[in-house]
Amino acid sequence: MYRWAAVWLAVLAVTGGCSEPRSKQRIERRLNTIENTLTVQAAGEASRPDRLAAAAGQVAERSLEDPGRLAGDVEATGELLERDIRRWNQRDDLYLRGFLDEIAGDLNNIDDTWPQLAW
Repeated sequence: MYRWAAVWLAVLAVTGGCSEPRSKQRIERRLNTIENTLTVQAAGEASRPDRLAAAAGQVAERSLEDPGRLAGDVEATGELLERDIRRWNQRDDLYLRGFLDEIAGDLNNIDDTWPQLAW
């Protein structure tokens, strides 16, 4: 988590010369978003051991109650993953077109677009 914060601070140091007010506002907004994201991630990481222990306890309980259920859950999870992979492969061209459209942009809007790309 802190590694990403260091990366963003380094980027700030390099690009700190942006003096246009709109760019400064976007940078400020982006930094606030980054700070909020890091706070949420830190809280999630801190609670991870407790959540893992609770999930393991539930799996143990359920497998004692219904031993065949665990095997069915594993099979269903595998089917869901396979379905997601098939869907991704079927929509690959659509995703690529959407990505290319997104990055093509409109040069008339570069003043608004550049801070979004940079931050």
